[in-house]
Amino acid sequence: MSVRKRTWRNRDGSQGEAWVVAYTDQGGTRRIKSFGRKRDADAFHATVGLHVPDSSEHHGRRGGAALA
Repeated sequence: MSVRKRTWRNRDGSQGEAWVVAYTDQGGTRRIKSFGRKRDADAFHATVGLHVPDSSEHHGRRGGAALA
């Protein structure tokens, strides 16, 4: 698991940046999640070891609980 800063150049020449958290979900699949602020990335990184819901819990796919 890691928190890193990602930067890039847009077509118009402006620079974009995001903070990326790389982690492994409970099924062993490597995933990343992007944040606009380092504080948010660090907070998510601190909770990754506790519980990271898979995408089915967020989107109601594959039998997961749908959000209301």
